[in-house]
Amino acid sequence: MDPGGSLGGNTLRRRLRIRGHLYREPGSTGRLWSSSQPTTGLAAIIYTNDQFINSTAEPATRRDSGSYVCTAALTNSVDCSHTDIAIQTGGSTLNQRKHHFEIDEEDFEETDLHSDGGHAPEFSMHGTNTGNSPITSITAQISGLPLTVSWNKAFPLQPGQDATATTTTLPLGLLITVGGIYTITVTVTMADGTKETQTTSAFYTLRAGLGL
Repeated sequence: MDPGGSLGGNTLRRRLRIRGHLYREPGSTGRLWSSSQPTTGLAAIIYTNDQFINSTAEPATRRDSGSYVCTAALTNSVDCSHTDIAIQTGGSTLNQRKHHFEIDEEDFEETDLHSDGGHAPEFSMHGTNTGNSPITSITAQISGLPLTVSWNKAFPLQPGQDATATTTTLPLGLLITVGGIYTITVTVTMADGTKETQTTSAFYTLRAGLGL
């Protein structure tokens, strides 16, 4: 790690674990504070360093007279304490996402009020474009059958934008039972034509206030 320099890849891990916010290295008075850029996830670290290095980038502390306050003999002590800053430029990020479209909410409910054995299902899901490319389309399946949904945002969905999909119509041939768990498959198409598929599960429940 170069003070005032950059962090390429995961080189920081040879000495520090940056998943936590505050770290004290054993046998040292040094501490660090880590954060990440919200959109890229690249780390920025401001840390206290008490090592005697005396390089061009990190000169040892001197008095006004020019004599050293920090010397090799005083490393790991407060006399050598100073602040360094490092900026990550590549590699795995602190908040790296598994998907370009992150689904964070699903709701699959029975809304029939008549207790006549019929079904009035309502399905919704919410997600966010957490990638760096616009999303041009999103398709969904339930238990392997096409699920037609309406989105509350127009496509393309730009990076950082969220959207909610809803439907009250399920595919013919799908048998549903309150308490059942159904596989939801979502396929996302990015602006460059690449596709990404993810699978999750939806639990079919009674809407609050309805009895069996």
